Amino acid sequence: MASKGVRISVPAAWPRNATKCGTPMRDTYIVDVDVIAGCAVLPRPRVDYAEIRRANLDLDPVAQLATEAGEAFGHPVLRGGDVLPDGRTRQVVVVPDQQVVLVAVSSNPALAEAITDSLRVD
Repeated sequence: MASKGVRISVPAAWPRNATKCGTPMRDTYIVDVDVIAGCAVLPRPRVDYAEIRRANLDLDPVAQLATEAGEAFGHPVLRGGDVLPDGRTRQVVVVPDQQVVLVAVSSNPALAEAITDSLRVD
């Protein structure tokens, strides 16, 4: 999967943008999807997903989770993560010079880590 100047690897069975109102409805990868005002899915399904999006890094609370400095293909990156209330692992990588946030959420921590570790910056 590629978008916004970055590439990642996700499971082959995952479709692109299997979302409703910007919320993943099944295991999926998400690119180029904006939040839809006045549209919400509740309760949110407990699915695995990866998302690449542009963000204002100073205002994005998910991007703020990434505090560990690193490098990817000559670009500085920040990495971090947490565990969501439902027990899924969330891994985050920020590519500041691209203003891009990569988020991988999975009930399998190794899968979330593998997705973020697969990051390639074009």
